[in-house]
Amino acid sequence: MLKTVDSILPARFLITIAHLIVTLATFFQMENNVLSGLPLRYEKSEFDKLETELIIGLVVICACILVDLVGLIGGFSLFMPGVHATHVVFHFCALVFTAVFLMDNWHARTVWYIFGFFCAPISLMEITVIISKSCFSPQRY
Repeated sequence: MLKTVDSILPARFLITIAHLIVTLATFFQMENNVLSGLPLRYEKSEFDKLETELIIGLVVICACILVDLVGLIGGFSLFMPGVHATHVVFHFCALVFTAVFLMDNWHARTVWYIFGFFCAPISLMEITVIISKSCFSPQRY
């Protein structure tokens, strides 16, 4: 039987990949989210502007997820169970909110709240871990 410390690493990887998949799926279904943020009579320029904002938000979220995966696969945060637990909680919350965002056709600007509350903090934490391991750890060979 696995201890919690032994099972948190695979959970982090699976939750992070699931969050990436749901975020990528949002690219293919974003028209309804854009339309939910527009009035009944809108111009093409309004639609294009809101769609561009949504695409930028989704690309930024994907970049944050890739930073997390680089930190994990690169071994920077591999032996830090506290970091794993934090990633699992934040990615799970982001996964749930992104799935609801997609299914319930939330306003397109809601993606920025998902980024700000769930993706940015853990990416900053991962960047901090990468910098601290790369610059301030002694090299042992």
